[in-house]
Amino acid sequence: MASDTGPGQKPQYGSNSSAAKLWMLINVITCVFFTLAGLVQVNDQDPYVWMPVYLVPALLCFSIVWNADIVEKSWWRLIAIVHLIGCLICTCVLGGTVIHYMEDRLMNPLRYEEGRELSGVLIVDVWLIICLCRCCGVVKSGTSTGQISVVMWLALIISLMPIVFWGLCCFSRFNHCSDMW
Repeated sequence: MASDTGPGQKPQYGSNSSAAKLWMLINVITCVFFTLAGLVQVNDQDPYVWMPVYLVPALLCFSIVWNADIVEKSWWRLIAIVHLIGCLICTCVLGGTVIHYMEDRLMNPLRYEEGRELSGVLIVDVWLIICLCRCCGVVKSGTSTGQISVVMWLALIISLMPIVFWGLCCFSRFNHCSDMW
């Protein structure tokens, strides 16, 4: 993939390079996943907690697709950082709860509602970290071609994994997925 910028220049997020197009595709996929994940929370016991957990990143991804340069705005970064901090706190609380449940015997954490909630929050955590690293220049389009392609393909794989696993739960008969619908 060709470099979008020269040394010392900021990456152009809205450019027509293949890396920019791949980044848009990744955000479309992730936006769809987070939107679906937020919408299925309507049936949850506490949708007022879980719908925002998923719909805020969905809106952030949608905003990147709509206008890639929006990540330069301080309010966009502030929303992403505040949401990430909240999700990291939630990750710690849920992680402690799951560890407490599993003290007596080791079993699949997805058997517990808190384990499934933890996996969802971890997906949000990872995705927000990727977005913030990308927009803050940690992962620049101006790096070497091999690095950017590895980072972008890794982001694509990470964005597809939740949809693939969700599909497995929908079309298989795993016990821990029985209350999914």
